[in-house]
Amino acid sequence: TGGHLVLGYDVEPRTSRLIINEEEAVRVRAIFELYIELRSLTAVLKELDQRGWCTKRGKPFTKADLYRLLSNVLYLG
Repeated sequence: TGGHLVLGYDVEPRTSRLIINEEEAVRVRAIFELYIELRSLTAVLKELDQRGWCTKRGKPFTKADLYRLLSNVLYLG
């Protein structure tokens, strides 16, 4: 595996498979709901900042981070 760490998932060390991180998954669902409600990356970023929510790496979301999350095919299933 490699690449960006995905919010809502962790990597199982022995098998390198993705496993759901329930605490983060709740936030991911909320982010999708916020985007459906607000229909604006900028408005969602503002709300995430107000809530103090960060990326998997512990940094505030950027527009690129948010777009990457919302367009990631991993979240389709």
